[in-house]
Amino acid sequence: TGRTLEFGELAFPLRANDDYAAPYAGATTTLANASGKLQAMQKTIHEQKVLCHSFVAGHSSYALL
Repeated sequence: TGRTLEFGELAFPLRANDDYAAPYAGATTTLANASGKLQAMQKTIHEQKVLCHSFVAGHSSYALL
């Protein structure tokens, strides 16, 4: 058609580093806690992994990475 198409918001998906099993490397939470490594594993997840916080509601949706 001869009409102009306007995009209100245009977003691109980003890949997040969400491999949470890698820091545990096969160890169960109980085993990691007993060996004293659980705190270090959780620190790795919180400092090196990306957590996605999404808000989807009409015109002002966003995802914080």
